[in-house]
Amino acid sequence: ITNLSDPSSASDAATKGYADEMPRNMAQQAIINGNFDVWQRGTSFTNPNGIVYSADRYYSVNGGTYTNPTTVTHSRQSFSPGELPGSYYYYRVTTNGAGSGLGADGHYSIRQGIEYGTRYLAGSGKKITISFWARSSIAGKKLAVNVKQSYGTGGSPSATEELTGNVFSLTSTWTKYSVTIATNTLNGKVFGSNNDDQLILLFWFVWGTDYLSRFNGTASETFVGAGTIDIAQVQLNAGESALPFQPRSFAEELALCQRYYEKSYVYGDSPGTVVNNGAFFGSTYDGTNTGAHKATVPFTTRKRIIPTVSIYGVGGTPSQVYDGNADRSIDSGSVVSFVSEANFRSDYTLSGATTPNRAFHWTADAEL
Repeated sequence: ITNLSDPSSASDAATKGYADEMPRNMAQQAIINGNFDVWQRGTSFTNPNGIVYSADRYYSVNGGTYTNPTTVTHSRQSFSPGELPGSYYYYRVTTNGAGSGLGADGHYSIRQGIEYGTRYLAGSGKKITISFWARSSIAGKKLAVNVKQSYGTGGSPSATEELTGNVFSLTSTWTKYSVTIATNTLNGKVFGSNNDDQLILLFWFVWGTDYLSRFNGTASETFVGAGTIDIAQVQLNAGESALPFQPRSFAEELALCQRYYEKSYVYGDSPGTVVNNGAFFGSTYDGTNTGAHKATVPFTTRKRIIPTVSIYGVGGTPSQVYDGNADRSIDSGSVVSFVSEANFRSDYTLSGATTPNRAFHWTADAEL
C-alpha cells in the first residue's frame, strides 16, 4: 500500500472481471460527489461539533477524549486551472493548532455512507480500492483511511464490521494515494429490515490508540499543528486496483445528491439565508389574512426514504412562514404534513398575519 503507481495488466484484468459482475456505476465509482462539486448546505463550516454535513454526502464526526483546536474550518476550495486535471474544487480542513488532551477514544474524521454498499460490494473474496489525492501544509501530518461494513438498521442485523485500511504520511504537494481493502463474507449475515445497509468510508484526521487496529496504525495522531489538510478526487471502486478517476457532470452529481438532501433555495444560497428566490409562494384558500394556506410542494428528486422536512421563512426564521411583511409563527395546522418521498402537503394558518400572501423555504433530509 503506497502512493499510486501504474497497475499491472493482470491486476487491471482482475479488476475489470470483478467490476463486470456488479452495477456499472457503483463498481467504477461508489462515491457520490467524489469531485466535491456539490455543496448545497454551504461552502464553509466552522467548528462543527458531533455529526455535521458539509459538502454533499460527507459528514464530519468528532468526539471522545480530545479538546479540538479553537478553530477548525471545513471549506470548499478552488484549484488553479490545470492544477489537477478533471477537478475544479477540493475539500479543505483548516486548523489553528494541534488540539490537546487526546485520549484513547478521541477521534475526528469525515465520512460518507455508500447506500447498498455492503450488499453490492462486499462478500467473500471481494476487494475494494480507495483512491484520492491529498496534501497538508502541516509538517509530518498523517491521514488514516478505513471502511465500515454495515448491515443496516431495523430488526436484528449483524453487527457493523471494521475493514482494515491504512495510514498515509502527507506532504505539502498533491499526491495520489490508494489502498485495497478486503471485504468480509456475507455468508450467515443478517441485513436490517430498514433496507439501509452501507459501506462507510472514513478519512481520519485525529485518532486515539483505541482505533489503531482499524488502519494498522502504530501511534495516536492529533491535528499536529496549525495549517491545512486537503483532499480531492475521492474514489471507491470494486477490485484490486484504482480505476482512472472520471468526473460526472454537475447535473448528474447534483441529482444523485438530491436523493439524500434537497433545498428550495437557489443553489448558491445556504439554508436560512434571507432571500426570496426559490421560495414556495402561495396565498390563503379564502383570500383573507387569517385563512388557511393549502398546498402540495413537490421535490425535484424522489428521496431515498420519507425525508425530514424543515421550514424557513423568507426572513430566515426556522419553522415560520413569511406573509409579505415578516416571518410569522404557525397558529394552527402544519406547514409540513403527509410527507412522502416525492412531496409534502401544507394546511396551516399564521399568527398575526397582515396579508393573505404566504412564502417559505424548505429543506428535505433523507441521508443514511
